[in-house]
Amino acid sequence: MKFIFLVESPFSARDFERFGIALLRQFKAEILVVDISVLIGTPAKNRVFSPGALASSELFLPTSFQQLFTALASAVADKYALFCIVGYRAATVRLFLFLGRRNISYCLFNVGSILEGVDSSTKKEHSSFNTIISKLFGYVLNPSKIAQSAVNHIHPDLFGIPKAKYFFYDGQNAIKKLPHLVGQKTELIPIHSLDYDIFLELAREAGGIAPNRYAIFLDEFLCFHPDYEFLGIRIEFDAQEYYESLDRFFSLH
Repeated sequence: MKFIFLVESPFSARDFERFGIALLRQFKAEILVVDISVLIGTPAKNRVFSPGALASSELFLPTSFQQLFTALASAVADKYALFCIVGYRAATVRLFLFLGRRNISYCLFNVGSILEGVDSSTKKEHSSFNTIISKLFGYVLNPSKIAQSAVNHIHPDLFGIPKAKYFFYDGQNAIKKLPHLVGQKTELIPIHSLDYDIFLELAREAGGIAPNRYAIFLDEFLCFHPDYEFLGIRIEFDAQEYYESLDRFFSLH
């Protein structure tokens, strides 16, 4: 078994567990993590590598798209399966065009999908005018967002980009609005959340969890997650709203 994990941000030791690389190693699988964060402009402060997560032979950091394409073509010819943990946007269009030209099948992931809002009843005051002004101001401060916005409104079919062969998702929220790269022939495969295996392992080490006595809330740093910055995601709620909603919920239970 041979697998490529194509990622857009550096893998940490935790990601090594979350995406099943540690488990695949137990089955003697060959792993290659291809990190394209340098190519797509991931902020340098997010480019932090956890020592010991991957062997040097298992990690490839291309410095040009040509280097990336050569490596992918070679690996696919060597019967590697491609797991694509990269989003479709302006910085990655060249990658998906290459996959289409070479007729390379790939799998997509959408796990840990963000809900549309924390408390929809508390914050509906934003008018469409304010939203438009805010977006225009963002384009002035960051012109690269113009290209990203344009690509977001151009369906990948117009570029001849192929659909994913498999789409792994966790929960109904992930498939309410399917990504453009998921088509009618894409096989949808439900999986559990990334950290669930880690939770089960911790529970086993602790000797189990007493039923009906505890409720566990895992805060994924939702308001300040570093993914927002390098993916260009604009969140629609602030920290005060988020934590006040949690406080109201736990006060009632």
